[in-house]
Amino acid sequence: MDLQIYVVVERLNRLQNEETTSEIRLREDLEEATKLLLTLKSKLNKNPKQDDHDAISELVTRIDQVSCEIEDAINEDHRAIIGIICNNGIKIRGLSCLGLSSCSSWRRRREHDPHAAGTIKQKFKQLREYYQEILCHHRDYPILLHKKDQEVNAPVLLKEAIGLDEHLERQVIQQLITINNDDNNNMQVVSLCGIGGVGKTTLARQVFNSDAEISFEFFNIIWVNVSPSFNIRDILVQILRYFTRAADKFASEREDTLAKIITDYVSNGGRCLIILDDVWSTQVLDDLLHRLRILPFHHKAHRVLVTTRKRQVAEYGIPKPFIFTVRGLTENGSWELFMDSYRRHSGGDEVIRADMEEVSRKMVKRCGGHPVAIIKLAQVLAGRESLNEWNTVHQHLMSILNDSVLQQILTPSFDDLPDHLKLCFLYLGLWPEDSVIDVEKLYHFWIVDGLVKLQDMREGGGSLDIAERYLTELEKMGMIEVEEEDVPTVTRLKSCRLHKMMRLLSISKGKEINFSQYLGSDSSPSSSSSSSRKRVRRLSLCLERQEDTASAIDLITKNKHLHSLHILDPHKQQVRKPVKILPFDVEELKLLRLLDFDGVDFGSYDDKLSGDDQKKNSGLVLQGLSKLVHLKYLSFKRCFLDEYLSLPITSNLQILDLRVDDLINEVILPNVLRNMRRMKHLYLPRVFKTQDGEKLRLDGMKELETLENFITKVCNVADLQTMNKLHSVAVKVDGDFPDLQFINQHLKKPSNGQIQLSIDIRNFDCFVDQRHSLIREVLEYSGVRIFSIEGHINELPSRYNISQGLTKIVLIGSELEKDPMQKLFKLPKLRVLVLDDNAFEGTNMVSPASGFTQLRHLELLNLKFLESWTIENNSMPKLSNMKIENCNKLKVPDGLKSLTALKELEIAKMPTKFVHLLRKMDPTQGEGASLVNYEKITFPISHEITRSEDADKAEASSSALQIN
Repeated sequence: MDLQIYVVVERLNRLQNEETTSEIRLREDLEEATKLLLTLKSKLNKNPKQDDHDAISELVTRIDQVSCEIEDAINEDHRAIIGIICNNGIKIRGLSCLGLSSCSSWRRRREHDPHAAGTIKQKFKQLREYYQEILCHHRDYPILLHKKDQEVNAPVLLKEAIGLDEHLERQVIQQLITINNDDNNNMQVVSLCGIGGVGKTTLARQVFNSDAEISFEFFNIIWVNVSPSFNIRDILVQILRYFTRAADKFASEREDTLAKIITDYVSNGGRCLIILDDVWSTQVLDDLLHRLRILPFHHKAHRVLVTTRKRQVAEYGIPKPFIFTVRGLTENGSWELFMDSYRRHSGGDEVIRADMEEVSRKMVKRCGGHPVAIIKLAQVLAGRESLNEWNTVHQHLMSILNDSVLQQILTPSFDDLPDHLKLCFLYLGLWPEDSVIDVEKLYHFWIVDGLVKLQDMREGGGSLDIAERYLTELEKMGMIEVEEEDVPTVTRLKSCRLHKMMRLLSISKGKEINFSQYLGSDSSPSSSSSSSRKRVRRLSLCLERQEDTASAIDLITKNKHLHSLHILDPHKQQVRKPVKILPFDVEELKLLRLLDFDGVDFGSYDDKLSGDDQKKNSGLVLQGLSKLVHLKYLSFKRCFLDEYLSLPITSNLQILDLRVDDLINEVILPNVLRNMRRMKHLYLPRVFKTQDGEKLRLDGMKELETLENFITKVCNVADLQTMNKLHSVAVKVDGDFPDLQFINQHLKKPSNGQIQLSIDIRNFDCFVDQRHSLIREVLEYSGVRIFSIEGHINELPSRYNISQGLTKIVLIGSELEKDPMQKLFKLPKLRVLVLDDNAFEGTNMVSPASGFTQLRHLELLNLKFLESWTIENNSMPKLSNMKIENCNKLKVPDGLKSLTALKELEIAKMPTKFVHLLRKMDPTQGEGASLVNYEKITFPISHEITRSEDADKAEASSSALQIN
């Protein structure tokens, strides 16, 4: 209920900021409705009787409906409404909002609206009367704690640790018993982090009940149940009960006194292990560990094991905790748990038939390794004997798990989020199961939908920065997993993903407030039918089969009041033929603000059509875009389009993504972009040209903040000087000295602040000082993030004259005489380095000790003179991917064994001797395959656990070559 009220209040606040609202004098009415909702929210927090709760819920639903109708009326007919009001001299006062009913176009539309029960005036009158009725029956109730706060969340424990990752358990125990140099002054914290119900408590119980090493190493092993509404006194009393049966008589003592009694007991024994289960707040660690640290705990190497669903709790502590991420059961472990649970609930040693095993394995996989979900599935299937029954369960699996898993296990995590982050989390349910979500796209969705709060932007930072902060907060609260960009530029993060159960939570909570609707192969049958009482505002369609397109288009046409339409074809992830979208009338979606085509095929729908007819047919779906006056976001990312792209001229468009599928060799753009004067983020195609052959004009885009794929051959560099708000630009320069010179001079202007620059320079040989000087200046520019150059430069500038902000460097055909490693190893943010086509012509190369501290990816390609490469101690400590190709004289690098973070080593077109020596270093590589002169070999490794990078002193858990 709180979240539904929050959504309606946000909508009313947006309406108050509309210019039209002021002109038709609705602002006071909306303010009054907002105050009413906030009053209702306050009364709900007093825990009224269920009857009152239901009545308030009904009132909120009614206000929600009326606010949607006001919003639609303003957006669709604002000019007509204003004209009629001005002509008739209508004055609007109080809650009546009477002027809307006299607009003929609104009245005509209302007559055809089956959901409308009367005029706006009548509806607000009914709302007032209904609220008065509630007040007449309502009494002030004492403020009570919510039920969830009164109860300690009892952990959901498995009877047996079936399917548990034994290797992870071994790693945790080893970390707990190991004594290191920090143990003299601090209690070391080890954290088990993961979503609710994924097995953290079960793993901690295994550690707690370990009869071998744990019992031998620790004199006292103490288990403490913590809850969201923790009380430090209760925790201390729980600990004290492990030492004396008379603990309760000390319950009234001060916390410091209780801590003193505990430490007196501990000081007389050996090492102590305290397990804090289900910690929700860092304050628990502050309050507890502070009291225990001020007393004589030195030289004992005591340990604290924390289980938590919040990343921010897992990372909290000094020194940095060791973090083990519990991701659930493996596929084999999940099946083992399912079979054990199924037999137990079936009351025997039943064997599943082959056809039923096939469908049950699919269901177990969809549980995402979540033990509670797997146990519930086994319970539901037990006693069902036919394949049809099992298929029915599979069809309704998500709703079954929703009732048993989400409400009990995961809902508390959602309830713990701030309201604005709850809505951000709900947006993640728009993507299909197991999706890797592009965070830049997600940020734009949030921004266009008004989820990035103006107040946060006023306090400092751009909208993308604030959106990234929101996503980081969701990650720290344990709701999502994120992946960092290999080469951070505009954003630090690259993608995020939801656990299967977390996605289910997102969809379930979204349905409660009619936030969005998702249609895909993994959606339940009931999800395809929208509510008869509420209008769907956000619609996400996942086209996985050609036969799905007809129902998808039908759903679009039935929801003409959409604000957001997201059409995804996940063919990239499934490596299959893309689904062709059927034409639909976009113009009918007059309220659309966001239109996202992701990986969609706009190709011909009839292969028998001629070329001209194919173009005409494929363009049907795009007709009418120019009529969408409210459209702010339009994307064709990864889409298959005809070479010529007809772009709509929409004055409100702020974000346009034209990064079509890479298989499209070249896109032809009409020269109309300069007219989109409110554009803030523009992503041009990788390769394109204009329809008229002239350079693309962008000089009217004074609001532009982000510009990708600005190719100087087809764009006018002079247009950059009109973009006063430009924050990030990715430029491609092909051999043109004047263009590069202009860009360099433009970047130097103090009025530009610091534009983040990604620059790709091709066919640019530096044989004269003037060109050398220009390249040095670009490399020295403090805002440059990515620098790629193809051409002779002979020598790099001094390392003191290279920007410290560089994250990626690509040198192709540079013909450097001096070792580039000596110039680059101090760059603090460098993550990717590529040396290609005799970028270095020397014979010996050295990676200095303690250098390249952030380097993740390294490529040495076609360096025909290179003979030796020495990797000194602690150089490239984070290098995870390396490729060596066609370096025929190179011997196996000295120090390769020290690259303990390496995940994948790719060898291509290297001599047989080189490959043999590598295989001897890595016994996991077989000798069965016959070797030829040139071959490609990949040395992969697998991860059993994930550990925080902040745990600097943690022993690396993997090695690229697994060298003994």
